[in-house]
Amino acid sequence: MSTNEDSQINNKSKRKYKLDDIDIAILNNLQQNARISNIDLANTVGISASPCLRRVKNLIDSNIIENFKTNLNKNYFGYNLTIFASITIDKVTDEVKFLIEKELSLIDQIQEVYNLHTETDYLIKIIAKDITDYKSIIHDKISTKIPNIKSIRTTQIKKIIKQDNSLKLNI
Repeated sequence: MSTNEDSQINNKSKRKYKLDDIDIAILNNLQQNARISNIDLANTVGISASPCLRRVKNLIDSNIIENFKTNLNKNYFGYNLTIFASITIDKVTDEVKFLIEKELSLIDQIQEVYNLHTETDYLIKIIAKDITDYKSIIHDKISTKIPNIKSIRTTQIKKIIKQDNSLKLNI
């Protein structure tokens, strides 16, 4: 990891907002149910509604809460396959990486893109409707469209055992 990357990670992890037990309780509750009403949240964490709302606003303003999202059932919309693809590039320069990352980010069926510190340069998560759709994404949108890709290895997900993006915070 470069020194610049190290300092960016360290800067992001520095805490500018001091969390107390009530903040932690608010965060734990919102991670489980972001749709909870302010009154129910306040009752759950043991404070009145106005201070609870102020605390949530402070957590948002401090970028501790990044966003509120709705997770959709991808199978309902016909995305029945989840594939992880490992991409190796043949020319590792900042310009090439920028282009690849930009192109991968533009593909709607790619949900996640990670730059790795291994022999594989990128790990991506793809959703597809079926095998034909999956092959089209890999061939038409990635391997023939994006230059400097040396290899792509894919793994189809058979079953999701655990999927949890919440952080376990201790009070």
